[in-house]
Amino acid sequence: MTDQPRAITALEYKWARATLGTIYPAAPEAGVTQGIADMDLAGFIDELAEALPAITFFGIRLFLLLVALSPLFVIGKPRTMAGLGEKDREAVVWKIGHSDIYLVRQMVMALKATFAFFFGGGAELQAICRSAEPDRAKLLPLGRKNAA
Repeated sequence: MTDQPRAITALEYKWARATLGTIYPAAPEAGVTQGIADMDLAGFIDELAEALPAITFFGIRLFLLLVALSPLFVIGKPRTMAGLGEKDREAVVWKIGHSDIYLVRQMVMALKATFAFFFGGGAELQAICRSAEPDRAKLLPLGRKNAA
């Protein structure tokens, strides 16, 4: 840990790990053994705090807080995201992301968009993307139906 103060509190960081770890998990079947929670997430959040205007970083911080506290309202459990199991976290993120309320849906989308650059820039994903010939067996199907 650095001598510099963190951009968010330890509790907020715990919530961020749980929330973002649900959005960007490891996928060993696709050759991605590290999820975003296994990366230097705190360092990236600190960089965001330095690079972004204060109001923009406040928005990201607010979205993390609202998603972290949402299990009570979304699935009726009096816990934060960090206190839930994997399946419950997935259910919360899915329900928020499919809400009828635009702003609620956009909380998840804003977090996905912001942290996609960090997750996608990880060494493991970069190596997979740059490989000359991808291992087709590890690619995830898109779920499209074959045209008859």
